[in-house]
Amino acid sequence: HVRGGGIDYDSLSDDKAKLEAYLAPAQHFSTEGLSRDDAMAFWINMYNAWTLKLILTKYPDIESIKDLGSVFSSPWKKRFVKIGGKTLTLGEIEHEILRKEFEDPRIHFAINCASKSCPPLLPEAYRGDTLDAQLDSATRTFINNTANTRIDGNRLSVSRIFKWYKDDFEND
Repeated sequence: HVRGGGIDYDSLSDDKAKLEAYLAPAQHFSTEGLSRDDAMAFWINMYNAWTLKLILTKYPDIESIKDLGSVFSSPWKKRFVKIGGKTLTLGEIEHEILRKEFEDPRIHFAINCASKSCPPLLPEAYRGDTLDAQLDSATRTFINNTANTRIDGNRLSVSRIFKWYKDDFEND
């Protein structure tokens, strides 16, 4: 359902059962014993798939993922992600698992927060055996898009991702 970097939510909504079937085994899955790359690919895929599931809870009556939050709580703090016998938030996956455990700034170009300003999804799942190449490709695609990085005269403009997560990029 990924087309041109965007999501065809109409067709995804029609295939909601397939998304549910994809996510169901994760409820009892543990990444223990997986290689680092396999575990990282799993968590990236889970973040992206659960984000899509969240959007579908209100689709088509939704303008922005932010519509799924409230004044007091963002959608990234909703406790609805069921993985490994726990109920997590998207924020926990991003900040406590992906950023903290894997410490790879390229994850910022692999996870998609369902906003037009977010990096586009790949039209395939991330896989441990191809993860490095997939992350490099996602990073290059995002950075080389003039909507995210451009030179205006003597001024370089880059995505706010680099400001929001500057600590993740300082050593590279």
